Amino acid sequence: MELSRIVDRINEELGTDFTDADQLFLDQLKEDALEDDRLRRSAQVNNMENFALEFDDALTNMFIDRMDQNQGSLRSLWTTTRCRMR
Repeated sequence: MELSRIVDRINEELGTDFTDADQLFLDQLKEDALEDDRLRRSAQVNNMENFALEFDDALTNMFIDRMDQNQGSLRSLWTTTRCRMR
């Protein structure tokens, strides 16, 4: 399923208004999930109900990790840009 369709469905189901910029964050989460070997193994060996439980925990951790990474990147960019402008 295309990510844009997922975003549209989330907006419809939750009454949210995620934008293309928000989709970039979701793209990052998707990549994080695809690179998670433990999550991949869990999907292979568990039924949907058990996998959903593990995925929920993993998604929470991915959200937190990705926000921390993005904040660090933005902080570095901001600091570097401000130093160059002086």
